[in-house]
Amino acid sequence: MTLRVGNCMLAVLVLFGTLQAQNPDTMAVRKVITQFHQALETRNLKAIESLVATDLVVFENGHRNDGWADFRDNHLIPEMQEPASMSQWEIVRVAASDSMAWGYTKETISPKKGESSGANFLLWSVYIMEKRQNEWKIVVLDWSIRKLR
Repeated sequence: MTLRVGNCMLAVLVLFGTLQAQNPDTMAVRKVITQFHQALETRNLKAIESLVATDLVVFENGHRNDGWADFRDNHLIPEMQEPASMSQWEIVRVAASDSMAWGYTKETISPKKGESSGANFLLWSVYIMEKRQNEWKIVVLDWSIRKLR
């Protein structure tokens, strides 16, 4: 009896995971996260702006940017003036309802281009999104980074 209940629960969990992965909102949120990351890599401020809400809030290791203009002017533009780093990233999880969503990514960052040595970093990014005028917009972004040994 226990084995059957356990197998049933496992089947339900697998089915739920499959349905969640095929949810059109979940797929749309994954697309926004991917586009956001690609825009960061190519340093495309216009593309980033199209993916975030004007009232975006960004947290990074105890600091806060309040709104798109603050994030752009006091975080992105200064950061984009530095040489780009090499990185590998992946979407770890995404969940979406009809109007709210969240997801997070894991990224390993290597030394900047031109540097023969330097630290590697692990960056966790959390995205909270709202559907606004039928488009998913990032409303909260939380970055947590640490140096790897």
